[in-house]
Amino acid sequence: MTTAPQDDRDLGRFVYAKEWTPVLGAYLYPLRFFGPERETDPNDYLEVIQVARLDSGDVAITRGGGLYARMHDNTRSEAEVARVAALLNLIVCELAFRGITSSPVTDTDVQMGKLIGHHASIVGGFGEYGKRNWGPFSLICSTPTFITRAGTYWPPNFYWMQTDAAALDDLGRLENAKELAQVGAHIPAIFSAAISHAAQHSVGETIISSWLVCEAILTHVWSTYTSSLEKARKRRLEDFRVYSSAVQLETLFTAGLISESIYSDFHAARKIRNELAHNTKMSLNGAAQAVQALFSALRLLNVDTRLLPGFGFMGGGIGLPENTLEPVFDFR
Repeated sequence: MTTAPQDDRDLGRFVYAKEWTPVLGAYLYPLRFFGPERETDPNDYLEVIQVARLDSGDVAITRGGGLYARMHDNTRSEAEVARVAALLNLIVCELAFRGITSSPVTDTDVQMGKLIGHHASIVGGFGEYGKRNWGPFSLICSTPTFITRAGTYWPPNFYWMQTDAAALDDLGRLENAKELAQVGAHIPAIFSAAISHAAQHSVGETIISSWLVCEAILTHVWSTYTSSLEKARKRRLEDFRVYSSAVQLETLFTAGLISESIYSDFHAARKIRNELAHNTKMSLNGAAQAVQALFSALRLLNVDTRLLPGFGFMGGGIGLPENTLEPVFDFR
């Protein structure tokens, strides 16, 4: 095996080097910079500052929010990409419980990267969606531009959000993500999608993904409730055509296994989901209620929801001009 080369500072090494450690990875999105303040040296964005040691493999995390896993047998197969995406989604899920929102990782996000010394990057790939694979390298390679009176403009200062690196401490333990994975293998990714959609006010997506997690957790609680029953009765209670989510809620509430607040939140979210699915009706308030039900569902598991970002109502922008001009072309 060839020894890893010493680090140098030329970004061109990620394009022209002939020896590197092959990895598969993707960036957190929105982009994150883990440190007290964003740096001006592009290499700082590529520096590996943490290795999360998961049961199913290690994930190297760069200061610029890149997530990387070693390739098995140096082969980029469909199964290998799916394995890495699932691994990264556990990290994304756990970070949500630490107040850091990121959309879940898909197979098109996962691209080949290069680990050289203590730095890692993705410099190429395929497809039109490069925002969390080859796109970030292009941004840090850009030249700072001086704008009169406004100072210097460098894209990374705007695209990367500064985040406390302490959020990465003991990340590999996955205390919360593992609980969600017990409900279903894809639940961590769907949960991350719900949190991400809520942050972006993608109303329909927030409602659907939040309800999917709610229903999965409800089914999990229902299965626990019925597991101790005799076989014939258990089989009848597993017929979801009869024992729908509404019936399960009534039964669990009557049995004292869920609180009145959780019962009410679930029913509200179920109605909001049905309004969207059957009548194509949705609203910001409905999405906020769906997220509230999601948080209620999570309280049925052994997870810590205190830092979870919710469905916020906010506004902002650059403000209005001193004098409003009419367009120079026809623009009503």
